[in-house]
Amino acid sequence: MLKRICNNNRGIALIITLSIITVLVVTTLELNRKARSSIYVSSAFRERIQLKQMAMSGVHAAIALLIKDKEDSDIDSIQDDWANPKKTEELLMELPFDFGSVRVSIVDELGKIQVNSLVKFPDGLAFNESQRRMWEHFLNLAIPVLD
Repeated sequence: MLKRICNNNRGIALIITLSIITVLVVTTLELNRKARSSIYVSSAFRERIQLKQMAMSGVHAAIALLIKDKEDSDIDSIQDDWANPKKTEELLMELPFDFGSVRVSIVDELGKIQVNSLVKFPDGLAFNESQRRMWEHFLNLAIPVLD
């Protein structure tokens, strides 16, 4: 009986056909997955480049606005075009983009209170008296609010 089963070749063609079809289906699915992955990666790369260029356009427009302000006047104030959000928005509207938009905000960092100037550089052991008085004044103003 065992000899008759081993010599029986019926169904072997079906098994080989199913094996080949299985290998072809798996290969096709893997190629499809790789192709979709490549499409997603290239699409993300394209969008990243476009967004980076849009951001750089906004930065360059802001730099151009600051250069124009420097050529027009020697002083800075909050009445300048760079400090006006509507003016910067008008400038950015001149930049045509297929999709998306860019917003730029220019802030005068020198107009802020410099925490690092409270002590004298480079040792940092002695207080800068004018800065210390200013900080004490602000802290005294804040104490009644906190009580």
